[in-house]
Amino acid sequence: AISLYPNPTSGIITINNLRLTNNDLRITDVLGQEVYRQAIINQQSSIINLSQLSTGVYFYKIIGEKETASGKFVIMR
Repeated sequence: AISLYPNPTSGIITINNLRLTNNDLRITDVLGQEVYRQAIINQQSSIINLSQLSTGVYFYKIIGEKETASGKFVIMR
């Protein structure tokens, strides 16, 4: 299973257990607007800097070739 931590975060998240294929990370705010997008290619884990985003609740979706994962996380400062 794909995991995202820490949650809540101050702005830096780590995504673990990605399949070694092409993944597309999409982050949306509570209004459903996409606020961040990144391709993650051939990595087991990835550290993402979201410090440009405001404090609040966000939703993530990781779309891979064989698997999709989604959930929510909180940015607190």
